[in-house]
Amino acid sequence: MAKNKKTIGIAFPKVQFVEGGAETHIASLHAALEERKFAISRIDLPFSFSPPRQLIRDCLAWRLLDVSKSYLKKVDLLIATKFPSYVAQHPNKVVYVLHQHREVYELWDGPYCQFKKSEEDLGIRDAIVSIDNTCLREAKAVFANSKRVAERLKRYNGIDSKVLYAPPRLTNVFRCESSEPFLFCPGRLEMNKRVDFILNALAKAKSKTKCIITGRGPQLSALQKLAKKLKISNRVEFKGWVDEKTLIDLYSRCLGVLFAPKDEDLGFVTLEAFLSKKPVITTESSGAVLEFVTDEETGFVSETDASAFGQKIDELAGDAKRAARMGEAGYDIASRFNWDYIIENLTSHSG
Repeated sequence: MAKNKKTIGIAFPKVQFVEGGAETHIASLHAALEERKFAISRIDLPFSFSPPRQLIRDCLAWRLLDVSKSYLKKVDLLIATKFPSYVAQHPNKVVYVLHQHREVYELWDGPYCQFKKSEEDLGIRDAIVSIDNTCLREAKAVFANSKRVAERLKRYNGIDSKVLYAPPRLTNVFRCESSEPFLFCPGRLEMNKRVDFILNALAKAKSKTKCIITGRGPQLSALQKLAKKLKISNRVEFKGWVDEKTLIDLYSRCLGVLFAPKDEDLGFVTLEAFLSKKPVITTESSGAVLEFVTDEETGFVSETDASAFGQKIDELAGDAKRAARMGEAGYDIASRFNWDYIIENLTSHSG
């Protein structure tokens, strides 16, 4: 395949020392573009969301950056991603929104929001909304990585977007082995991932099913203490960060996956579970996860209540054949997604 003459910049705000779904999404996008012989340049700037006034400084940094060329080479297309990378100016900018700064939108005035109702913080919120309204409308096209993200764009900013579901990394590597009697809970250990909720649900479950939790994050110590307090330490194993081989192995052997984030933007955990032919238990308040998990078809959707979630755990643990059928149904959904459609949409505006 001949090298594509179009040069593309991918703009991404990088939180230092953090690797999550957004980071792997961008790495996969980069790789997909390179496979199709585009000339790619990553444009990463450090991102810090604390203190709140730093958000405005980060916006200014992106606005002042010249992303139209690199060492005298023209950048034909800029693909901006999450806030505040889309503040950057480019004559041919498209935005693939992974998420906005959620604390000034749907997370405002809640437990996952650092802002106070001070005059300064209210001013910062208004400024960010205004920046979004202006800079997103500069784009040739706006895409969202889920219906939930698209709904937020429409609700809060009046901006229409097209949904492009991305496949998770390692799509062709996930596999399914015979189920073993344990549940799997992968991901970053952050407050909004609500692993504490999952621990409380495990304590309520009658089946006493074991659960393996992987990932790292600031909530690790608190979660370990909670497991001890709930007297389920013998049923919960915190493995910390695991390599790709171990991650794939755990997905392949588990009975099902527990994933109960707060209003998730997309949630690659769901798609990774489905590609491993495993069902997912989630909650009615888990956002974009519900775009894939259908109750009693590809998993279970519980009320956001630990006892109710625990009952779903019991249902799954009590019927391995049913779990396998739901996993197969999930695979039929996740296996449809590929990068061809996404790249075609993103690059059709490259002039």
